[in-house]
Amino acid sequence: MQRSTKTRRARYSAEERRSFVTEWRQSQQTQEEFAAARQIRLGTLRRWIYRDQPPTARLRRVAFREVAPPSQALDLLMSPSVEIAVGTDITVRLKGKCDPDVVAGLVERFRRPC
Repeated sequence: MQRSTKTRRARYSAEERRSFVTEWRQSQQTQEEFAAARQIRLGTLRRWIYRDQPPTARLRRVAFREVAPPSQALDLLMSPSVEIAVGTDITVRLKGKCDPDVVAGLVERFRRPC
């Protein structure tokens, strides 16, 4: 019967971790390439990069964004509703008659990054 042998994980000091993150940021390598070249687990490098960010940068982006419709769209709110999928992760629901120009304007607003 063979015994399984566990390898010890390398321990890095805070200074070494910051040094790796700084070196990665200055390199032209992807995280995958950088980690493989230095024999660091990809997840470990990503955790170090995440922890090196200021706390405010760690906050997730808000998934909901309110957009004020053009003034022409306000009179449409009392009519039946329409649902439009913009890509795979954005759905626009409108109540009212759908003026193609108004809908196009709203969809374009949603496509722009925050």
